[in-house]
Amino acid sequence: MASTDYDYTKAEEVAFKERIPVKIGATADPFPIIEQKERITYDCLRIFDKYDYPVQISTKNPEIFLSYASDFIGANIALNVSCSFCDDDIAR
Repeated sequence: MASTDYDYTKAEEVAFKERIPVKIGATADPFPIIEQKERITYDCLRIFDKYDYPVQISTKNPEIFLSYASDFIGANIALNVSCSFCDDDIAR
């Protein structure tokens, strides 16, 4: 289907048909400390995995995801980890 065949006023349909990854963590970290108890991000990832839908995760706190990463072996997940440093020597 050519891109001109899409009705771009229905962005969610276009995104789903093209399998544009869901981006988690663009405005807030998806792995706050409460995630260890509530597992809301975990539950969302299970749903995306069930449908083999691509997910991009951005976090500064990968430890929580790593604690249950074995549940997502083979899942369509990309994990981006960023680090912030105040000291330029440490950053290098």
